[in-house]
Amino acid sequence: MIDKILVLSLDDAHGRRAPLVEKLTRLNLEFSIWSAVDGRGGLSDTNEQRVDRALATKQMGRILSDTELACALSHHDIYREILAQGWRHTLVLEDDAILTEGFADFIRDFAQEDYDLMLLDHWRARVRWFGRRRIDASHRAIRVAGSPLLTTGYVISQQGARSLAKASTPVISTADWPSDLSTLRAYAITPRLVDHPDLETGPSDIRPQRAPLKNIPARWKRRDPQRFLDPLYWKRTYYKRLWKWIS
Repeated sequence: MIDKILVLSLDDAHGRRAPLVEKLTRLNLEFSIWSAVDGRGGLSDTNEQRVDRALATKQMGRILSDTELACALSHHDIYREILAQGWRHTLVLEDDAILTEGFADFIRDFAQEDYDLMLLDHWRARVRWFGRRRIDASHRAIRVAGSPLLTTGYVISQQGARSLAKASTPVISTADWPSDLSTLRAYAITPRLVDHPDLETGPSDIRPQRAPLKNIPARWKRRDPQRFLDPLYWKRTYYKRLWKWIS
């Protein structure tokens, strides 16, 4: 059962979220609008203290824009709210999410328990050959073998929120994702139940700020040799040898 549906949106993005709001209303699904952190004019002093720009540059291998950091902060705030409110299963939708066939039935019949994260939308998702589960007659959830891109739509548990909130304190990466999802009980649903606008041509508040920064040199993240002493490194390496692409 889904306890809460949150639509992540900037306060003034009425037109952008209108199609999603209309669709959720038509499906008789209750939801709340979650005010996103606005980074279009820079980060406030308070939000600036919640990010580590130097470490983010080292982690990502490039400079992150204010809008990218604001997006990551927005998802972090949702993780914290989930923990504070005690919601066991929370559906998070970004305001440009496009709901596909079967979405409503999935939400109403959702009964999964032993998971941290269910990705309803994903791009460049690597999944394991094993660890599959049936969602319904048409959809499967497959354990991820890495961290796919996109946070357009996902269902997250208390444990998932706890793990991602910790990993994004301070924010040192984009919203997708602050930690390696292969270390969590994270699944990608296929076919996807949520779609997204075209990544190159669709409306975006992030792309205009991110594009100029791609031409600014940044030192690529250094690979710490100590990683070879971490059992999780070898676990991730093992799983990455047993994967396939599904998006």
